[in-house]
Amino acid sequence: MKVTAQMKIKEVLEFGENLLNAFIWLAPEFERLNSPKLRRAMSGRITVAQAARIARIPLTEALYVLNLAAGEDSEEIADELRLCKREDFEYQETNPPCKPLEIRNLKDTDPRIIFIDVMEQAAKRQDPMPKIAKGLVSLKNPEGETIIDLEAQAIREAT
Repeated sequence: MKVTAQMKIKEVLEFGENLLNAFIWLAPEFERLNSPKLRRAMSGRITVAQAARIARIPLTEALYVLNLAAGEDSEEIADELRLCKREDFEYQETNPPCKPLEIRNLKDTDPRIIFIDVMEQAAKRQDPMPKIAKGLVSLKNPEGETIIDLEAQAIREAT
């Protein structure tokens, strides 16, 4: 198959403009990809597996439709999809409930837990990452120290 569950939407769209129509056919929410600004902001961050959850469809259905749109043979796609895990044939409601190690023992009501609501950005078709990054910078560990130091991380990545 050309299109896999781990591929980013950006990579899938490189197969051709008809793949954008396939995403929109899968779920009206993907009409936002018509906006060049949102496409640049989000398509490199979201995998096909995540897109299937957004569309509220089984992963195998998304893979079948996207691979058909990419020009793959329907029988070959079906043969490969038979190898998928059973749960890939069912819609998965949410991501697995797994908190990062640094906050795993904290309750959701702990004042150090920060919930970042990006629904406003989604409704306005804006990039949610600036708001998320701002929330990340304000995270603290139990000792009051910053958990994520984006400046230090950028320096480490640059060296």
